[in-house]
Amino acid sequence: MNKNRYIIESTYEGKRLDWWLKKNFSNLKFSYIEKLVRTGQVRVNGGRIKASYKLSAGEEVRVPPFIFNEVKRFIKSNEFYKVLSQRILYCDKDVIIFDKPYGLAVQDGSKVSYSVDSIISSLDSELGANARLVHRIDKNTSGALIVARSLKSSSLFQEKFINSHIKKLYWAIVIGKPKKGFGIIDFPLSKKNVSKSYEKVVVDLNGLKAISMYKVIDTKDNYSWLLLSPVTGRKHQLRAHCAEIGCPIVGDQKYIIDSKMKQNSIGVFSMTQLFARKIIIHESIDEKYSVEAPVPSHMRSIIDYIGFKYNMVKLNEIESIFEKKIYDY
Repeated sequence: MNKNRYIIESTYEGKRLDWWLKKNFSNLKFSYIEKLVRTGQVRVNGGRIKASYKLSAGEEVRVPPFIFNEVKRFIKSNEFYKVLSQRILYCDKDVIIFDKPYGLAVQDGSKVSYSVDSIISSLDSELGANARLVHRIDKNTSGALIVARSLKSSSLFQEKFINSHIKKLYWAIVIGKPKKGFGIIDFPLSKKNVSKSYEKVVVDLNGLKAISMYKVIDTKDNYSWLLLSPVTGRKHQLRAHCAEIGCPIVGDQKYIIDSKMKQNSIGVFSMTQLFARKIIIHESIDEKYSVEAPVPSHMRSIIDYIGFKYNMVKLNEIESIFEKKIYDY
């Protein structure tokens, strides 16, 4: 999702468009906001709309990119830190686990101004000396992310990953239905330069070993709700593996091949529906703890919109059975 596109959360259900714009861009004059809407520079689900239009959860609001020249104070690193500090899921002397928000990059890059990495690098005194990331999730994947609070704990957690003492569970909403209710995807992967500035991960017999496991939680129409776990940790592994079995992740523009599906992606269907649901950390043979991230609003919206059937008791049972399969593999 581009930075000038916003998905309406349930808390703003029924609010006027001009009210929402003023709420999110408080330093802009109301008359200026009205002009942007009136001239079609602000759109909802790709279409022109009146300032009095009442928003619904899951709708996409697009604002003109130049608006960000006037709201730089909203993208300062201390603002991002404020977001992260409110999203701490677990904390002890060695580690902090955050619920990373959708759209925030984990590491800096040529097109990235702020990231989790740059935030923790500038806030060592608050997070711990030499705080650092020990794994990554994609910019448009929300959910649980581990930050070690020292060099020693960083090495400890890297070792746990290598020895499979840390397991990660994801939710994904995909297009299509897997052939089986449970499966192991074993396709080696490698990076491919599609163009000078566009890189993609593809199945390659000479690539790096990559194994993922999945379990179907529910299916409805031409969509499936999957529980996923990467046995190995390759870049874009789950995204590439889902696409390879004919079930690309909803909103994943890089791995959806069908151009019609891309064109029809609006609202929550334009957002990458991959969520780092849970991290399970083994301290010893008999001792482990797990940390869950709350379900993000865009995934709640699409689950409800599609009409998947579930209850949390049943869902916890499915996850527990799946966790056992991961450790038995």
